[in-house]
Amino acid sequence: MTTWEIAVKLVRSKRALLKSLSAWLLIAAGLILAVFGLLLDYILLSSSPGISLPQLLIVVLGVALAIVGWLLRRDKFRQRLAIDLRANLGKGALIAAITLIVLELALTQLGIGTYFRFDLPPFNGKALYWFDCSGERGCRYDPTMVSAACERGDTSGRLCAKNSDGFRDDDEFVSPPAEIEQRVLLLGDSFTHGFSADLGKSFAEILDKALPKMLIWNAGYTGNGTNAALAAFESLAPLLQPQLTILGFYTGNDFIDNQFPMDSWISVVLPNGLGRSVRRYSIDRLRNPIRLDLETALHWHARAKPAPNNEIEKALGSMRLGTLLLRLLDVVGELLAGDDFAQQKAHTARYLSWLRDAAKAQGSELLILLIPTADEVTNPSKYTLAAEALFATLGIAWVDISAIVAFEDYKPTNMDPHWLNAGHAKVGELLTACIKNFFAAGSLSACDQVVIPQR
Repeated sequence: MTTWEIAVKLVRSKRALLKSLSAWLLIAAGLILAVFGLLLDYILLSSSPGISLPQLLIVVLGVALAIVGWLLRRDKFRQRLAIDLRANLGKGALIAAITLIVLELALTQLGIGTYFRFDLPPFNGKALYWFDCSGERGCRYDPTMVSAACERGDTSGRLCAKNSDGFRDDDEFVSPPAEIEQRVLLLGDSFTHGFSADLGKSFAEILDKALPKMLIWNAGYTGNGTNAALAAFESLAPLLQPQLTILGFYTGNDFIDNQFPMDSWISVVLPNGLGRSVRRYSIDRLRNPIRLDLETALHWHARAKPAPNNEIEKALGSMRLGTLLLRLLDVVGELLAGDDFAQQKAHTARYLSWLRDAAKAQGSELLILLIPTADEVTNPSKYTLAAEALFATLGIAWVDISAIVAFEDYKPTNMDPHWLNAGHAKVGELLTACIKNFFAAGSLSACDQVVIPQR
């Protein structure tokens, strides 16, 4: 046998293998589609119970594809099909289009919703780019923009009470006088920032008043995750040189916040004059953060969840048949990407370990103020239990405040999950005593309610 004959034989064998593989792939796709049709009630919770006409059509289509794939394993059928397709390509395309239209209309008549909602009214508010995460100090309010807004009277209150760096603190963040020997750095999100408290009533402000001989810097900022707290520490700790660093960790969203980049939020003013913070990122099926355009982010914030990750998905999600495909991709994504919360915990553990190591290198004790949601005060959720397990594993001390705060200390609305002044007062009193005992004894073990992990 010549070299040319061997080459021709190899090419033909590869072609035969590819044809056989294509046939088996078509069989598998048909069977998956048929099973998907049978399980449609469990995937689309809004669908009616029982086998409906669209489900039956999907199952029939899947079985038909599997049968065609089985027949394509035969050379005679492949040759005959190729001849028929060339002769009837136009007719086949027309039949396929009509079939898709009929299926789409049938799903619409059954009341099956689309994957994305597009019936929301257009957004007539204004985006305010007040959040600045570009500098070395993590995230904070842009002091220039906020000062201008306060002078115009566009906003007031706590937002206008800030230092020149944009943090809610009366102190300027510069190297402190040498005679101030006791120094504390506060990190965290809106609870630490004092978002819900009247001016002078947040726990950070209570600490300032109760401990006038100490220097306490509040670098807490609305929307911060542990990643932003780490950036703030790395910038401010060399200046302040704190002996004690307290991180406010809110179980209601800190795990989720750590899944996104620091520049996750944007301020918007709604047509009714109320302000909102809108997340500008979504998560794709493989658990990767996707930056959204403003319009999409606003629709997502208005609970038109989930948000489309791209224009192709947006187009598919506006159709019922496209919705079925996206739901199938959701199932596949869950299998490939794993548990979403597991990835959130992994991100959080990484940032906490970095913050722990940075605090140790700076000679600062790290203490976490574990802040539960209102419902978790008496009934710890998986987020609280996961946080405590992480702190214990990483060897980080934390304050258990569930014994001192009550459900009534939170604002009575789902739109604002923060403490009332009374909650801040309780936490401020606890931390005041804790900080005093820490500096007196030189150890966090002297603080009430503090849990010290076994090392």
